[in-house]
Amino acid sequence: MPTTVPVELYRTIERANAAAKAAATATAPGAAFGARRLTAAGLVEELWELWGDGRVLVSAEERSLLAARAASTCDAAAASGAPSVLEAFAAEHAAALADEGAVPVAELTSLQRGLVACLRSYYDELAARNLIEADEAADLLASMVEDGRLPAMGVTVCDCLDVSGGLRHLLTALGASAEG
Repeated sequence: MPTTVPVELYRTIERANAAAKAAATATAPGAAFGARRLTAAGLVEELWELWGDGRVLVSAEERSLLAARAASTCDAAAASGAPSVLEAFAAEHAAALADEGAVPVAELTSLQRGLVACLRSYYDELAARNLIEADEAADLLASMVEDGRLPAMGVTVCDCLDVSGGLRHLLTALGASAEG
């Protein structure tokens, strides 16, 4: 049973604000109250700020700089455009790569092993700066929901979302429903 106000998730903050405005102008009195309208990133950010382990979510600028630094130290990432690919991959797959045993390194090609080593270097840089990717934070928050350490809440996905593995885990743990 939810213990907080319901949350509606939208692809962009503009769509969330438009939904809030539409609810405020609806004919039913009070239709705008009693629900939070956020993006998925906003939900993770709010929950992590309240319930996280003290690490800070990495910003896009920090990610860009740290990915470029990690790419410059890895032979596998020497190709043009490697830092931006590394950056995108690190953000989307942080939860899976946080677990040392999750990647079957023995089954990878030498180039893939090099890229995984480069990503591990990036995650070491994050750890040294007390930073965490939102995907890994979402995965940890999901575990907290499953363990009963994070209050349950009603979440409705009102807009088509691109979700990473960690966010999918969090939405599943929260029992999110889809609308529309």
